Amino acid sequence: MGSSRLELLGENIFNFFLEGERLKQEVNLYLEEIRKGKRSAATTLHVVRSVAGGEHRVEVALSATQTDSQPMITAILRDGEGR
Repeated sequence: MGSSRLELLGENIFNFFLEGERLKQEVNLYLEEIRKGKRSAATTLHVVRSVAGGEHRVEVALSATQTDSQPMITAILRDGEGR
């Protein structure tokens, strides 16, 4: 995306996606399915914006782990150009 980890610290990840609101809705639906015990992982394709203004397709893989109080979500972004 063209930024260092330090520069990205504290930024809202959804702001980097062309359809960030759609991804946010997908994450919320995913959380509901986890709470109901219906799913433990999900993968979707999205487009992100680089600092230079370019667009790149990425695969977003979500997985959940249950903590004492609530699920903890891990998101892994991979190059999605070939998918």
